[in-house]
Amino acid sequence: MYITRHGETDWNHAGRIQGHTDVPLNDLGRAQGEALARRLVEFNFDVIYSSDLRRARETAEMVAKQQRQPVPLIETPELREICYGAWEGLTVAQVRERYAEDLASWSQGARLGNPTEGESFTRVMGRAGRVCKEAAKKEMALIVTHGGALHAILCHVLGIPPHLRARFMTGNCALTAIDWPAGRDPCLVLLNDSCHLRDIEVSSPTIL
Repeated sequence: MYITRHGETDWNHAGRIQGHTDVPLNDLGRAQGEALARRLVEFNFDVIYSSDLRRARETAEMVAKQQRQPVPLIETPELREICYGAWEGLTVAQVRERYAEDLASWSQGARLGNPTEGESFTRVMGRAGRVCKEAAKKEMALIVTHGGALHAILCHVLGIPPHLRARFMTGNCALTAIDWPAGRDPCLVLLNDSCHLRDIEVSSPTIL
């Protein structure tokens, strides 16, 4: 099971929180997506799951188009980014100024608070985790999602406490892979591999 984050958007570049806001890829993001597609051309995926938000869907479509054989592309809102509510469109500095108490709850301690008018990390773990269980039934699957949702997947599948989620780095169009044979515990075999992007540009870090 391979997992990747969508390519870069203008909001990534500007450091703005996206969440459920449907921001398209920028030119760099499309170049990243094409590089990812070239790397995965021989992987012969049985299925590709994608968030239904445009930036993820565009990235997934690039990969699907380059596969040697037709591959089903399943779009689902369960793979959407965390809903950041009132924070969407703002920079972290702006959130710190306007919603300091909520940001502190989200960023410190157990890290289980909600973004203002947004959803909890544990809820994202549940919805994204459901897709992972389906993907694990396939011999080879790709999940195209978002930074926060990717962290939620890792915590859910690997049994990592949610308060440790910020210890992962997930760059745009970098690859993560989990081996999950039937009847065995899942094993992380690849994390944030971006070697296919070395001739393009360093991908953006996760904002939160």
